[in-house]
Order: sequence, then C-alpha cells, then structure tokens
Amino acid sequence: MNAMNSPKFFICPREILQLEARRTTKLIYMVLCSIRDNEVSNPSYKKLSRICHLHKSTIRQSIRELEQLGVVKRKPCFAPDGTQLSNQYLIRGFGDAMRSEKVAAIRLIASVVEDLLERQCR
Repeated sequence: MNAMNSPKFFICPREILQLEARRTTKLIYMVLCSIRDNEVSNPSYKKLSRICHLHKSTIRQSIRELEQLGVVKRKPCFAPDGTQLSNQYLIRGFGDAMRSEKVAAIRLIASVVEDLLERQCR
C-alpha cells in the first residue's frame, strides 16, 4: 500500500502507553500497528529503522522487549531456498482491543439514543 492509499488513522491499544517500556519500544509497537494487515505486521528491520529514524540494533532490542512483555510474537520467515525474509509480528490483543473499542462505541451511541428518546417522550 503506498502513502497515497494508506489510511490516515490506525488503531493502537491504549494500554501500550501504560506499559513499563522504553519510548522507542512503544514507538515500534505503534508503527507495527500502523502497518499491519489484520493482526500481522511484517516490516523489515530496515523499513522500521527508516520509518522511526532509529538504528537497527535499537529496533531489535525494542522488538525483544515487546516479545518479553507479551504484546508481540515474532515469527521468523524463510523463502523456499532457506533465505531469511522479514519476520512476521503477531500483534497480540489487537483484536480484543478493537472489539472492546467497538463495544464501548455502541454503548455510548445506545445511551445517547436512549436520552434523545426520553427527551422526546416528555
């Protein structure tokens, strides 16, 4: 997806802000969320480095930290000839966070509609 067709917004669980993690680790998580396809993201270290303006070693360290925190699961990928490809990153909790955001939005809408109906009946 190129920059012209990419969405202007993305969903990132709010809980990432409360994690005891370095700023760079939180940034990497948010970037993984922004370029994901469903719950999987697979950018190269080089691409993450370019997007975040961070050294590849910082990217690797942040991804290890995200794995230790349990919010990302890294899956190494290989071509049929054994050549290493970009890793896949399963963003854990994303589906749950998205569902809870939808439920909260639906509850808010329902309460607003209920209030409007009550006012009309008075």
